[in-house]
Amino acid sequence: MTLGAQARFFAIALSACLLAAAGCNRGGKNVSLKKEATAWPSLAEPPPPVTNPALRDAAVVIAIEDYQQVDDIPGARANAADWVKFLTKSQGVPEANTHLLWNYEATREEILADTRRAVEKVSPGGRLWFVFIGHGAPKKTGDDAWLIGADVRPTPDSIEARGVAQTELLSILESKEGVTPIVVLDACFNGKTSTGGSVMEKGLQDLVFVSLKTGSRSIVLSASKSDEYAGSLPGLNRPAFSYLLLGAMRGWGDTNKDGTITVQEAVGYSRDALEMLLQGRHQTPEIVGGIGAEQALALSSGEGGPDLTEMRMRGAAANDLKMNADTLAVPDAALFEGGTVNFSQKSDMHAEKLYGEALKIQKEEEALPETRASKWCELARLSAETNPYRIQALKMCREWQIYARALRNKETSMVNDYEYLRDYLTLEHKNKDQKQAACAAFLSGYSDLAEADYPHIKHVRRALKSLQRGQKAKVPSLSDVKIVPAGSPSATTPVQ
Repeated sequence: MTLGAQARFFAIALSACLLAAAGCNRGGKNVSLKKEATAWPSLAEPPPPVTNPALRDAAVVIAIEDYQQVDDIPGARANAADWVKFLTKSQGVPEANTHLLWNYEATREEILADTRRAVEKVSPGGRLWFVFIGHGAPKKTGDDAWLIGADVRPTPDSIEARGVAQTELLSILESKEGVTPIVVLDACFNGKTSTGGSVMEKGLQDLVFVSLKTGSRSIVLSASKSDEYAGSLPGLNRPAFSYLLLGAMRGWGDTNKDGTITVQEAVGYSRDALEMLLQGRHQTPEIVGGIGAEQALALSSGEGGPDLTEMRMRGAAANDLKMNADTLAVPDAALFEGGTVNFSQKSDMHAEKLYGEALKIQKEEEALPETRASKWCELARLSAETNPYRIQALKMCREWQIYARALRNKETSMVNDYEYLRDYLTLEHKNKDQKQAACAAFLSGYSDLAEADYPHIKHVRRALKSLQRGQKAKVPSLSDVKIVPAGSPSATTPVQ
């Protein structure tokens, strides 16, 4: 899919996402999700265009956040969108030469097809970017590795049938003379998910990792070593490597301040940041085979990165207060028209009415996520023969179910963490800096919940301000505050 087609999708998805964000509610109150509040800066706004645009380049950017059968990868889509905007708006890769696939689009067939299209468009002397944010697994023969597509099931046969082999991909990328492929793999190939679990179904052994094979021209940048797994940024649910590498290319990694970020500088910055900040796991980005270390990746915009030392100090002070909070992902409620009326094959009027009801509830600020899920699921259960909205309804049903469960789980975690923090602030052997860090950790962990809807957040913010003024701080017990609404519609009935 070309960037032109994706631009229309972006416009629909953005407006609908804003609509959904305004109406994700609990107990009759608005639970609008705020912009991520974290020490990690947003990369959504690309730097100004450089003076030497990469007009000969082409790019394929793939992000699979929502796998059908395998663990999801939160933040993959946001990272991919940031990459596309950086390559096209800042570095000058032509939009017509840029292909973006995400979620269900990223099947074996589409990945290979868009890669071949990009090869046709890249000009000799240019670079061919291939950015993959997803899962990987080793081949059972022990001589190759797979990029796992969105529709792969967690079985060896399915991965072989629906995955994309590393050697096959590199063969296509290297098929045009005079072109330098740059392959960014934010995935690990030891069969592990981002949380360390297995990509394979329970009971199957993980396969032995095989070192990536590269051709003479390919520069392959990997998120981790063979005995590690690729994971999220500490404190932010975004795939770490593709985020940090992009930040480095914006200027964070220009260590010698010469205006150009090399492969070595970008990977080195990513490696140093993770080494400083990760707690409890190891992830070491690397240049596979050491090929292309001095290759220029991007022209620097002079942008400075976050203060890693300050982040490390703040994290160390709060490392005994772990928040069980994952970032909530609002369902992407892109709404599609049903098409023109065909009186020879009319759609079921019941489907039309249910679709209208689903759209109406989607817009209601007071609607619970469980209510939205229930209405979309009701529409999804109608026969596909007379229901032109079934595919969309299935998607929205599943995503609102997932979101509703995630929201309730997060609210429960917030209540538990609040009660822990309430006792933590009374401890005499904890100093002011540790207590400030603990409050900041709580606020960061639940920054995507609206403060107006949760007194817990308001009280912790007040406590933090008191500590910053050198005063003692405490938060009241809120054990009698009901968070999860009673009697909400069930959204758990499976749709066949």
